[in-house]
Amino acid sequence: MRALLSGRKTQTRRIMKPQPSPGFLPEVGLYHRTEVDKRSGIEHPSKDLYYGVADENEDYPCPYGQPGDRIWVRETFLMEVGAPIYRADYEELVAVGLGAVHGGWKPSIFCTRAASRITLEITRVRVERLQDITELDALAEGVTIRTDAKIASRVGSVGPATLEYWHLWEKINGKGSWDKDPWVWVIEFKKL
Repeated sequence: MRALLSGRKTQTRRIMKPQPSPGFLPEVGLYHRTEVDKRSGIEHPSKDLYYGVADENEDYPCPYGQPGDRIWVRETFLMEVGAPIYRADYEELVAVGLGAVHGGWKPSIFCTRAASRITLEITRVRVERLQDITELDALAEGVTIRTDAKIASRVGSVGPATLEYWHLWEKINGKGSWDKDPWVWVIEFKKL
């Protein structure tokens, strides 16, 4: 959250569900999904436009939005005298104390639109393999490079920012999830 607040985080990656079939060649944009006429059984394009990826085997509408869409961010918060305060604004020790005084922090899932203080605008959406992330993209994910990552990257095949993102990905998605190299939605945004 601090990376988002400071402006360091301008991208996020989310696993595509379902994963595309082998031979998938992504091209993200507006497309018509196909529908099958119930009476004739003939397939034709739908009237509605979708934003996402279509290939000859499957449609993959982007569940996160399209460029120009605005999304609001949920944060861990608590109410103090009728106004929300946010955990990301405090160092850990202070945050623990505030939580104890006010009956605990509310998880971000309970943050309402009215309590949200951050609105993002999607600027670009693309699809790529997870391990195709570049050093610049890893930095845009908001990672900070630790000294040990700099040393480890000299030995490995990835740069220090990518190594940090690799660790973050596995912390969020589970051990071994990086090695699966799934197709991911890459959502770029700017803070409004």
